[in-house]
Amino acid sequence: MQQREVEGEVEGERERGKEVRKEAMESMTERLSSLENLYFPRALQSHATNPSQRKSILLDLLSRDAAVFLGPFSNHFNLSLL
Repeated sequence: MQQREVEGEVEGERERGKEVRKEAMESMTERLSSLENLYFPRALQSHATNPSQRKSILLDLLSRDAAVFLGPFSNHFNLSLL
């Protein structure tokens, strides 16, 4: 019985971690999407015309590969935000 309780607690912690991660990703991409001077590759520039489109592109990139996301965009954050 105790092992099941521990497993349930571990699973609950994982879910809370995912929620916090998702909130952090939403917050970062929201802040970045409001910036007009962000660099996007030429193939994406025509799709990144308004904040909503930029946020979608940024969130997709951050979800797929955080290291690639942080490369060009990390200079827009201070250390306390990362």
